[in-house]
Amino acid sequence: MDRHSYLFTVFTPTYNRVELLRRAYRSLRRQTFRDFEWLVVDDGSTDQTEEVVRQWQDEADFPVRYVYQSNQGKHVAFNTAVERAQGRFFAVLDSDDYYKPDALENMKECWASIPSGDREDYAGIVGLFAYPDGKIVGDRFPESPRDCSALEMYLQHDVRGDNIGFNRTDVMRDYPFPKRDVNIPFREVYVAESLVWFRIARSYDLRFTNTVFAHKDYQDDGISANTGPYRANAAWSSRTYYQELLEEGREMMSTGFLLKTQANYIRFTLHEPDRSLLDSWRARSYTGWFLPALPIGIGLYARDRARMKGKNN
Repeated sequence: MDRHSYLFTVFTPTYNRVELLRRAYRSLRRQTFRDFEWLVVDDGSTDQTEEVVRQWQDEADFPVRYVYQSNQGKHVAFNTAVERAQGRFFAVLDSDDYYKPDALENMKECWASIPSGDREDYAGIVGLFAYPDGKIVGDRFPESPRDCSALEMYLQHDVRGDNIGFNRTDVMRDYPFPKRDVNIPFREVYVAESLVWFRIARSYDLRFTNTVFAHKDYQDDGISANTGPYRANAAWSSRTYYQELLEEGREMMSTGFLLKTQANYIRFTLHEPDRSLLDSWRARSYTGWFLPALPIGIGLYARDRARMKGKNN
């Protein structure tokens, strides 16, 4: 693995979330394990984010690093952070998340429970979120611990919901978030994180644990609450996600899920500028269930367009 200055880099991407950042900062100050740095990547904020984070740099008893970039999206902030991370492990703490006091300590112990000779086969550790009231976000894992790929957990065990943990920084550097072809003239500011997690899953397992590491407090203006519009406006990355899911995971899919995945592949192909149904047919990565999924995909696309039009009116 790469040389490192800390065990963890805790990365927080942010955009005009200075008040929420205060809570994330407080949760880091309370950590029982101290071998970490906090790397804040500001994606073009216009509030007091820089001023406040600079104050924390002076008062915190752990390293706080601040990086500003013009507004380009969370996926670009990810790449920026991975390039600059000095930790052996790369943990993501979104601005609306906050750690339990023993979060990093429990993550470290969970990693240590993997036999040392096997760790090169693992990308990292994944645990659970809880809402502020303590209720678990999404599904629990079928066993704890459970070792498998992210694709297997998603497709075979049907586990849904946001999770939190860390990945090895060296693995993250091998799997950056994709950028659009330079010959395509428009820019997307959203890439589904699962696109990268599933690419990593082709080569690495994860250790899943039903330990709650952090709390999630979804915001009305956040990505999670507005996934539909984000995905429709990021058609290339959304289509790529479903294309690769079909290529890598179709043998683990039920018939219904396979049909749904093909329909979404068609849906987001149609959302791409200058693409047509013929392009969708020619570019398909898997022929099975394409024709049965076609009317469903067209219907989903039409629904997206109607919702987007209504929102703009």
